[in-house]
Amino acid sequence: NAMPLIGGGIELLDFIPDYVIVSGYFAICNATLEDSDINLAAELVNAIGQAIGLALDKAILYGRNADSATRMPLGIVTRLKQESQPAGYSATARDWEDLHTSNVKTIANTVTDLNLFTTMLGNLAAAKAKYARGGMTHAMNRTTYAFLMGQAASINAAGAIVTGMGNAMPLIGGGIELLDFIPDYVIVSGYFDNYLLAERAGEKFATSEHVRFLQDQTVFKGTARYDGGPAIAEAFVVQAINGASVTVNAVTFDPDKANSVESITLNTQTASIAGTGTVQLYAYTAPGTGSVTWASGTSAKATVSSTGLVTGVTAGTSVITATCNGKTASCTVTVT
Repeated sequence: NAMPLIGGGIELLDFIPDYVIVSGYFAICNATLEDSDINLAAELVNAIGQAIGLALDKAILYGRNADSATRMPLGIVTRLKQESQPAGYSATARDWEDLHTSNVKTIANTVTDLNLFTTMLGNLAAAKAKYARGGMTHAMNRTTYAFLMGQAASINAAGAIVTGMGNAMPLIGGGIELLDFIPDYVIVSGYFDNYLLAERAGEKFATSEHVRFLQDQTVFKGTARYDGGPAIAEAFVVQAINGASVTVNAVTFDPDKANSVESITLNTQTASIAGTGTVQLYAYTAPGTGSVTWASGTSAKATVSSTGLVTGVTAGTSVITATCNGKTASCTVTVT
């Protein structure tokens, strides 16, 4: 009454279509906060803490800070996929090394069973343990883990289905971490004590009854700040098995609301120019800053420079638009 290899109890329900296995999760509405028999507030804070930890794992593996222009740690996969030294690379750091061929490997879907594990073992020779104090760790999602378990499966003398793979990689050794944001059939391996992580500000949790006062809701918030990157990049190897490929952009991140441009305004919404005179428009962005582009809706009436200087051409009106990060603001200019 348990699934072989996978584990877990089995429930037989005849209304489920043949060959379909159903799983699920629970989403708890905040409206039940006051009526909950458990301390739901504490459970929500705990969930936020777990989410912060998951986001940190995501940044450690796929963080985009390749040139110090993005406010997040540099991910292991991102670093290994670099083909040239980024512009913001520190002059006092270790000599940058191109690892996108030696430490990024792909294995065809024709390589299976024992050959798959021996090929992976050969690829992992590129992971240098010179500066490591701990053992190797392998990060993958559950689909990849189940695939590997199947590749290592066999039938023993008693006729039972068994696998040589538990919570460690057969032949290769090293613990397994399951992270579902990793793409299917991609495995990030290495000596993770060679990743330097700096905690800029620890986890902070807060609640507010004012943010959604009219909706009669309480908001729970958690924040934390980190920085980091692979201190020894050659301590890591990323492999794609079963014909998959390794791509950095396969994992996405939510936008940086604290530092990105969320709104743009102009110093005026209407302006007037006499003849071929000029008027200077200014754009203000919040909360972050970014490059502003200008455009004239009717350039036959008025033109605008890259700095917001509007010049009259002939009598009439033109709508001048400023754009930054997809946000726009406009000013109607009248030429008399």
